Parts: sequence; structure tokens; C-alpha cells
Amino acid sequence: MNSAESLRGDINSPTTRASPAAQWCGLREHVESSNGRVATLSPRNAERSAGINPSKALRCSIDAKTAIIPVRSAIINCSVLLHLLPSRFVENAFVVLPTIGFSGVYIVIPDKDRQRNCSGRFCSGFKYQPIEGSSVSSLDWAPLRSIIDRYQSFLISSHVRPDADALGSELGMAAILRHFGKQVTIVNATAPPANLQFLNLDQQVLKLNEDIKTADVPVVDVHIIVDTSAWQQLGAMAEVIQSANTKRVVIDHHVSSDNMGATEFKDTIAAATGELIFEAAEFLGVSFDADTASALYAAIATDTGWFRFPSTSANTMRVGAALMDLGATPHVLFNFLNEQRSLARVRLGGRVLGRIQTSEDGRLAWIYASAADLQETSAVPSDTESLVNECLTIAGTEAAFIAVQLPTGHVKISLRCKPPHNVAAVAEQFGGGGHKLASGATLPGPVDSAVNQMKNAFLKMLQLPASSGC
Repeated sequence: MNSAESLRGDINSPTTRASPAAQWCGLREHVESSNGRVATLSPRNAERSAGINPSKALRCSIDAKTAIIPVRSAIINCSVLLHLLPSRFVENAFVVLPTIGFSGVYIVIPDKDRQRNCSGRFCSGFKYQPIEGSSVSSLDWAPLRSIIDRYQSFLISSHVRPDADALGSELGMAAILRHFGKQVTIVNATAPPANLQFLNLDQQVLKLNEDIKTADVPVVDVHIIVDTSAWQQLGAMAEVIQSANTKRVVIDHHVSSDNMGATEFKDTIAAATGELIFEAAEFLGVSFDADTASALYAAIATDTGWFRFPSTSANTMRVGAALMDLGATPHVLFNFLNEQRSLARVRLGGRVLGRIQTSEDGRLAWIYASAADLQETSAVPSDTESLVNECLTIAGTEAAFIAVQLPTGHVKISLRCKPPHNVAAVAEQFGGGGHKLASGATLPGPVDSAVNQMKNAFLKMLQLPASSGC
């Protein structure tokens, strides 16, 4: 018998038991044997090798009441997301997989030099060591815990023209901070678009120089920036934050990044910043009410195209399910987000999509909306959101963009593509950024000039010779 087999034990042994939930998930719950050597939660096929891809690992929720692991005189209560565990275990150790307090799978090794004292979720007498390759996220949220413990007042901001991920992440972060009795203010450079106002019914999210004057923005201990790592995308809030001599925190999932002099919690693999906020809440032991859970669900659902984009992982789906358990209702949110369009938006979409242009046998497609288009249809710039995605539904199209003339005269560009292309690199050429498959940038007007510049940049991305003209 090898060491892994000896540690796994026998499911039928009187010193072990399997919970109904564990059996249902196809896993075995091993409780510490009488000789006190080890307790693990192990899959039925634990004989598989240790090099398991966590994205392909089996995970399932187990009710806290059926996942209690006694360890000598201590009790560790694990409400867990189970991973397929490697068969490589550590002598005199046990494995815990809590969703609250830690992220991922951990080997817990008794520290003989300290008294083993477990109270609540944490054991002061143990050191926690992650199993390589098994963590859902690479982020260590411990520094965020320290910041929250140390400071009292916080200002949260996100990018201009905030989308659901920005707003949901702000509201989720605010809920976390208020759970710990902190003073929280949310201020953005621009207001939430009309179709997202339902997320801000209690007016937590303030617009700079409309809901709150720059001079009245509170002096705080910490500025938290969510869903962006670029100064340009903060608009007028960038100057407010830069001029304040306060600590900065960034929580983001975008590839593009400026040096913001902040403590960064950044995971570009995460499907949405809202997913990271949920993960932080789990680490901190914070739960959400139904309204906040709905805001976070909207954040994740919209940034994943309702869970269909390649960024959607098994963990993303689990987070969505957990938010539903907390009160988020997908069909209601979908109605608010996608079935409440104004007549002006529909008319604008018909006009803009009606003049779609393509290049290079349809590999590239683009559209634009001028100030005249917006005025004549009584639409607003936010009514153009998602129109660029329609371009990618054309057979053979690999990349697309939309150019929208803003009231300031600048032109907002939304860039999209399919793998293996990378529009984040294109956006960065113009001071923008985002994800490989979805990014944004703002260019000087007029529209035809901005379209021409962007088209040539896209052609280079497609490794085709650039051409002139719009």
C-alpha cells in the first residue's frame, strides 16, 4: 500500500464515515482515524496523479452540517467547494477546502511548536499551505483584510460610463466595508446609464459635480478603484484621487494597467471584477443581502455575455449559483438589462447596423454613430452598447469595432474580436485597454478620422496591410 492509500483509509472503516452530500457528489469524506494521523476530503478516484488542472476538477457544494472534520480536540467547520484532490498528501496533515476564509484547496500542517487552538474558522496552531495548482484564484486577500482592519473611511470609484460590472463591484465592495462598520462613499465621474439605474435605486453611487461637488468629496483613509486600472478611464475622478494623499487599492480583472501606486488585487483570468468581489467577501466571511447579490450577479452576467464568453469558468458558474442562493433572480435581471430598451435605442440600432461596413472578405466589420444619429433618434451614447457584438455574429467576421461620437466631440471606440486576436493591444495604442477579446479607447474627433485610425490598427492586428480611407 502506498502512502496516499494509507492516508485515504477505508470508507467502510468504523473510524471513517461518508456524508450523504459527499456520497451524492461522488466523493468520500474521511474523518480523522483513531490513531490521529490524518483527516481528508478525498474523491472516489483519488488515485489520480497530483497534476490536476483545477479548471477541469470536479467541485460541488456540501452543506456545512455534513462536512465537519474533527481534528483531535478541535472542530473545523467546512462549508466547502470540493476539488478533485491529488493523491499526494502530507504525513500528519489534513486537507480543508473552505469557501469562507480561504480560496482553493489547502494542506493544513500541525505546528508542534504552538498550541493547536481552533476557534471559528481559523486555527492558530496550524499553518495553511495551498496545494499547488488547486486554487481557484491566485489572489491573496490577506492584505485587504489588513487594510480594512487598519482604516476607517473609504471612497470607491470606477471607470467613466460605468457598466454593470463597475456598479455591481462598487456596491459589493461597499457592502463588505459596511459589514465591518466602515464609512463608505461611492463617487464616479459619470452617472450610471439609464438602463442600469435599477441597480442604484437608493442612490449610493454619486456623480461627481452633480450629486456631489468636487470640494465636498470626503477626505478618506483609502481610495478603492474597481473594474479599471487606468487613470484615463476614471475621468475627472482621476484628479481627485491623485491629489489626495491617501492609500489606494485596485481590484480589477482587466489586462491593461497603469502604475496607480496602489495595492493591487488583479486577476486577469477572472470573468468579471464582480467575481473577485464575491471571492473577497468569502475570504472575509461576509455575506450579501438580495439587492447586493443581484448587483453582483448582473456584474458577472453582463461581463460574460450571460455566461457564454470564453472567460466563463466553472468557478464563475458556481459564484452565480451562490448569488442566486442569496436572492439574485436571473430572469428578473435579464428583463431589466435586456428587455427594457427605449424606442430611441431600437431606432438608433437600426440606423447604425444598417450601414455596417466590412473589409478583407468580411474578417473585419465596423459601424459608427455620429452626434447627428444620436440627436435625430433622441438616443444617448449608452444606447450603442452591445451593437458592436452584432457585428461578430456575421459568419467569417473575426474582429469588429464601433465608433461613437460623444457630446464632448471625442469618439469612444469599443473593440471586439474572436480568438486568437487581441484587441487590448490595439486599444493600448490609443491610450485605452481592457481584455484581449473586448476593449475600449477614446480618440479625438471627428468620427471619420477616428474610424480610419482604428480600421488601420485592426488591419495590422489581422496581419494585413493597412489601407487608407474610411
